[in-house]
Amino acid sequence: MHDDELVTEEWRPVYGWVGLYSVSNLGRVRSEDRLFVDSIGRKGSIRGRVLAPAVQRGYLLVGLSRHSKRVTHSVHRMVCRAFHGPPPSASHHACHNDGDKRNNRATNLRWATARENVQDNVRLGTVARGARNGGAVLTEEQTIAIRERYAAGAESIRKLAREHGVHAATISSIVHGKTWKTTGGPVTPVRRPIQSKLTPSEVREMRRLYRDARVSQSEIGRRFGVSQGAARKVVIGETYKWVTNRGGE
Repeated sequence: MHDDELVTEEWRPVYGWVGLYSVSNLGRVRSEDRLFVDSIGRKGSIRGRVLAPAVQRGYLLVGLSRHSKRVTHSVHRMVCRAFHGPPPSASHHACHNDGDKRNNRATNLRWATARENVQDNVRLGTVARGARNGGAVLTEEQTIAIRERYAAGAESIRKLAREHGVHAATISSIVHGKTWKTTGGPVTPVRRPIQSKLTPSEVREMRRLYRDARVSQSEIGRRFGVSQGAARKVVIGETYKWVTNRGGE
């Protein structure tokens, strides 16, 4: 009999995705049953299903979708948060007690500092696969956490660089997907130079998202590669006044 058969599977909502996705104490992720209304007002339903994770450098990752936007998340961090609460600090990692990156059972996960994570690797005789490159100074786990923290808007590149003892350029390359390209975590698009212009169709879409979909100004800015201040001026009509809802191409 497999060990999983002796444990009752418990499902809990994924943080930030309540009602859309859940994770279990056995390390599985599923989408929830949901209702929808199409463009002509017809109602329908979508049955939830267990997601098949992808494997990148040993870690299991899944893509979560909302409003036609897909974001990749690491399974172990979602399970750890659901069953052990939020991390004690933004710099804590979700660590595997047995060193097996695919064993995402809640009982095998815990929040730990970067130093404790390194001590685990020494104790278990393992080396983070993301650090195979002899010049690498960050692990796979750290890279994913850096991207998640930066995408959340809570940390600056300089602060993350100081915390991890690397140059700001190193962090910038990570969060913008220039390096560690096959690693999970949300990649933040590079913002447009100030002189770059938005197209009329982009302006209309930004205003539609703000008006109809209630998307925040900071999220709109992130999607279109502009600052929150620039996004705010666009959606309230302070800039691009000549762009109307019906024309202006």
